[in-house]
Amino acid sequence: MSQIKRILLFVLLVSITIFMIMTQPNEADFYSWLEDQHDIHCESFTCSQTSESSRSVTYIETGSYIEKGYLIFHTIDKTYEKDDGTSFTVKVLGIFGAYIPLIDEIR
Repeated sequence: MSQIKRILLFVLLVSITIFMIMTQPNEADFYSWLEDQHDIHCESFTCSQTSESSRSVTYIETGSYIEKGYLIFHTIDKTYEKDDGTSFTVKVLGIFGAYIPLIDEIR
């Protein structure tokens, strides 16, 4: 490979890495994503969702794990429990300013 191609490849990789670092979403972005995708609105450890029958369902966050140790992305793993005892888990990958669902048990 010529010297110019190596320099261009290096500049491209550094630029992509810097872009990924700058667009890494945060936990507030996760709650916005949860509300946009599933109509679940969270305040502190309590969340609510309005069902098709206009009945509000309350969820309590019973488990939370956020892995922020990565430079260009992070994962969020949250478990919620309904008032009837059933629970579901949401695990997402935050990268490029968006969230990609890895586990999405919301019905």
